[in-house]
Amino acid sequence: MANLLNNQQQGTNKTNAHVIVVDIEDFSDEEKQYISEKLVEICKGASSSYPASVVAQKLLEQFKKASDKNKNGLSAEFLQAIILRNQGFSQKYLFSNLEENSAKKGFDGFYMFNGDNWILESKSSFIQTAHQNKHKTTIDRSYRGIVEMVSGNTSNDPWENAANHVQIADNANKSLLKKLEDLSVDYMNNRFQRIDDLRIIVGSTVVSDSISLIEKDTESIQKYITNHQAKEELIVVVNYKHIELLFAVLEEIANG
Repeated sequence: MANLLNNQQQGTNKTNAHVIVVDIEDFSDEEKQYISEKLVEICKGASSSYPASVVAQKLLEQFKKASDKNKNGLSAEFLQAIILRNQGFSQKYLFSNLEENSAKKGFDGFYMFNGDNWILESKSSFIQTAHQNKHKTTIDRSYRGIVEMVSGNTSNDPWENAANHVQIADNANKSLLKKLEDLSVDYMNNRFQRIDDLRIIVGSTVVSDSISLIEKDTESIQKYITNHQAKEELIVVVNYKHIELLFAVLEEIANG
């Protein structure tokens, strides 16, 4: 069974699309250690001097103030970061928002892999009657979210937000910063990107006490992306038993 740190990309019937499927029933000691070691870098950037215990406490406070829907969404985004980093993707954004307690104003994640830029949008569902143990709705929402952002159908400029994150997450990468700022200028001048020219990560998390009942075969997943357009696409499917699992790990880190 593929877990948080032991998973691999699987091919689909589209040459430019791959799938990762992860089941999370609990966190192993190895996974807890990985989260503890990477927590500060994920949330605050590689140059941050914050202790992991303080970052964990800040996250817990953020979760406590959030609605159940937002708690679920934040947990799903965090798990996506762990999975992608472990796959060799370089994180170019901060999990913690630049304005504390504010909503995200752009992509859920921005990564690089082998010199290429990848955009993440993560959606999740924790209500059984809504997801019915399938990933179709969350995959559709994630893909549609990316399309709407890059095509100018949202109120915020996602490229400006990505540039702001890169200034902190990878300040030395001047060429990436320049590229994102150029994309931001294009966006403001109504020159929008085509989804066909972008590499995208579609994150889909379904929460259920019985994760064995959630679909996880590539044959089912690939049916949902038949009409997707992208230069390359990675679908990261997470079957997650309970959102409280992550909170318990953060409590351990916060308490030292």
